[in-house]
Amino acid sequence: MPKLATAPADQVQRAKSLTATVVDRLRSRIIDGSIPLGSMLSEKSLAESYGVSKTPVREALVQLQAVGLVTILPQRGGLVFQPSADQVRELCEVRLELESAGLRFSIERNNAKLVELLASIVTDMEECFDVKNPRTYQQLDNAFHNAFFVNCGNSLLAKAYEAINPRISALRTHLSTPQIYLLKRSLEEHRLMVDLVRDGDQPTALQLLREHIRRTQEFHSRAILKPEALEGSSQRGSHKKPPAKKTKR
Repeated sequence: MPKLATAPADQVQRAKSLTATVVDRLRSRIIDGSIPLGSMLSEKSLAESYGVSKTPVREALVQLQAVGLVTILPQRGGLVFQPSADQVRELCEVRLELESAGLRFSIERNNAKLVELLASIVTDMEECFDVKNPRTYQQLDNAFHNAFFVNCGNSLLAKAYEAINPRISALRTHLSTPQIYLLKRSLEEHRLMVDLVRDGDQPTALQLLREHIRRTQEFHSRAILKPEALEGSSQRGSHKKPPAKKTKR
């Protein structure tokens, strides 16, 4: 029986490496705002830009579609996601449930490690805070929320969050970043969250998280439905104070 032709192992590995490189670059550019939501991604243009064939680009788009960042259009390429208000609501609802569970489990199972990690991230947030160049801050914001899953002791829950996190990160950059009020409020709430977790005040920490995500949903929905309505929203936004830290008796 004739032997089937197979590609050399190093060739297969190189192909996988090229695909991974394209995935990382495209994902980073979508999340950091370099590629606008709703953009059309041409396989040919991307292949030329990255100096690769169309194959790793095509495979990269498939992987990005799996995490909801891209929709593949046959014979055309990929369309960067641009959610409707209903899709934003659905994403925030799922995010709230997952992050609440992650935070609750982390407080119960690994509170000391969670406090240490969150406090370290907030310190970095304070040092890099710059409303004119918030990219690093937004990356730390993502790391802060991901810390709930690093310490939750449930790998399935962490994987479920990982599946939606790219879209959460992209919306944070594209829709929240321009709002100075949101950035300042974000830092205030992250500081408070560290104090609440350190004190083991789970109910108030969960309440703060719930209000934080619901406000995010409100701003994102408004940005999608009426982008012009957000002009000056840093002054008009909801100024309701975060839940007060409970004093232990």
